[in-house]
Amino acid sequence: MTDYRLSYDQSSDTYVELASSVVANTYTATGLQYGQTYKFKIESQNGFGYSEYSEEITILCATHPEKPAAPSTTVIDDYVVFNWDAPVDNGTPITGYNVFIRQSDLTFIVDRTICDGLDFTVLTNTECTVNLDKLTA
Repeated sequence: MTDYRLSYDQSSDTYVELASSVVANTYTATGLQYGQTYKFKIESQNGFGYSEYSEEITILCATHPEKPAAPSTTVIDDYVVFNWDAPVDNGTPITGYNVFIRQSDLTFIVDRTICDGLDFTVLTNTECTVNLDKLTA
């Protein structure tokens, strides 16, 4: 029978045994921290002992960001300002937003020509200012 030993490194260049005597070909690591990069490698064992380590794999512990709360809107002169709070990023920086604007036919669209959620200023300020003549009632 073959089993496996899994080791990992928490960006310290020192591997620590995570699990041994694993008989399944999958393993779920727990207790990892969002935003932390981990390196994993594995050894297999049979009646003659352990193999050499596998090549390492590097994984950033992260997942998609949390759902943002609904934006607020403020009309100032001929502009509407869309403003929202940045949600929890869950381990990696948010790189853009899709700002959905409801159309007169009640559908929602992302129109980067009037509110570009990938623009650095919009991303940083979590705010988009749109001229009212760009919107239809």
